[in-house]
Amino acid sequence: MSDSAIVVTGVKVDDDELSVDEWFLADEYWEESGVGRGPLPRPGEAKLSSTISPGATVLVAMSVSTDGLVERRKTKAKVLYDDGGNDRELPLRWGLEVVPADQACNYADD
Repeated sequence: MSDSAIVVTGVKVDDDELSVDEWFLADEYWEESGVGRGPLPRPGEAKLSSTISPGATVLVAMSVSTDGLVERRKTKAKVLYDDGGNDRELPLRWGLEVVPADQACNYADD
């Protein structure tokens, strides 16, 4: 990453069967963060601008969906950003596990 601010332009998952419905950046200590079902909680003052300063740590909140999911799926996500006119991708450290509506969800492995 560069020594100047970047602009986050999106989030994508590495699975053609899944889509990111909503995303935003939030303070890393946002109290409402966690694994859940349904729409993302409203972040209020924890929501951050999409412009990130060098060295900043932020939380990437996202809502992922699919149609007709039968089995659990594990995948990875990437943040899309503009680094001074260059479109780039940054893989997130944590993986995602998406489960059918009738199954319990666990936190995904690192």
